[in-house]
Parts: sequence; C-alpha cells; structure tokens
Amino acid sequence: MSDRLQEIRARLDAATPGRGPWRADADFQSENPTLRVITGIYPDTVRMVAATLDAAETKFIAHAPADIAWLLEEIADLAQVNASLLSQVTRLRGEA
Repeated sequence: MSDRLQEIRARLDAATPGRGPWRADADFQSENPTLRVITGIYPDTVRMVAATLDAAETKFIAHAPADIAWLLEEIADLAQVNASLLSQVTRLRGEA
C-alpha cells in the first residue's frame, strides 16, 4: 500500500471507530428549515458532525466514511489482481 493510501486509511480509522454509521439526519430541528445535518452515532449520544444547506453535500458527507473504506478495500483487491497478472506475464515471458 502506498504512503498516501496508508495516510488515508489512518485518518479514516482515527475518525470513525465506534462512531458510525453516519447519516443525514432529517429529524434534526433547526430555525433554518433548509439546514441539513449529518450526525455520527457515538456511545450513549448522537453528535452533529456537519451542517450544510445542500442535500447532495449532506449525502456525500454522510456516506464518505463507508465509501472511503470500500474504495480502500477495492484498491487493495485490485493491487492483488495486478500483482498476480504481472507474475503471470513474467512467467509467460520466461523471465521467472
């Protein structure tokens, strides 16, 4: 795994343990009816993570931890496939 991917994984792990799932909270009451809130589930409480006026941003932020975790796993899987294919190409060329 590259240094950048390790940094991303470390930030994800530090930000989300025991704090998920995040969700766009339609039940949050605000003086601003267009305000959308993203909440994180913490032990024994719910805390606001972010607020935005844009529904698309709200969904993006709420799903980011799960999406990033999935992407990191997909990258790891593809790296294994790539390594296997490179090994096969090397073998077929008689370079092994």
